[in-house]
This record gives sequence, structure tokens and C-alpha cells, in this order.
Amino acid sequence: MTLIKQEKIDVTQPSYIQPFATTSMIETFLMGVSPDVYATTLTELEKSLTNFAVELKEVLALLISSLWRHTKKNLLNSIEAYGRGRRLKLICQFNHFIETLLRF
Repeated sequence: MTLIKQEKIDVTQPSYIQPFATTSMIETFLMGVSPDVYATTLTELEKSLTNFAVELKEVLALLISSLWRHTKKNLLNSIEAYGRGRRLKLICQFNHFIETLLRF
């Protein structure tokens, strides 16, 4: 049997409590989740939301572009009754609006 070092507590040798909890243990207890897990989760959520926004932008751009092609054709057919100057102005304004949407 190995003898463990023993010390006596007295007036010349006071006792003390050695803390054993680390900062991360305290933060985990207070936050309810490990700071490392929280940081990783936050980073992955940011990546996922960024990817979602990029994909959404691409899908919306395709949708707007397709819608514009279809609408432009129908618009030209439906405004034949207007005079040439008014029709051209309307088409230019609508075209500018769609191009502005596509830039975003």
C-alpha cells in the first residue's frame, strides 16, 4: 500500500479550499451550453442563413427574369391600342423597374 502525503492543519499550517472549476465549466453552467458548442452552432447557423439568402436571390432572379419575359410579351400585345409614344414610354419605365429588381 502506498502512503499518501499527509499534512496536519494547525496554527502554523492553515487550510484552504482549492477551486477546481474552470472558466468554461462556469460558463457552461450559466449559459446552459458549452461556449464552444454555442460558438460552433452560431457559426453554422450564419453559414446556413447566408447560403439560403444566396440561393433565394438566385431563384428570385430567375423567377423575375422569367416573369418579365412572359409579361413583356403580353404587355406588348395588350397595349397596342395606345399610341406609339405612350406605349414606348410605358415599356421603358417597366423595363427599368424590372432591371432595377434584377440588380438586387
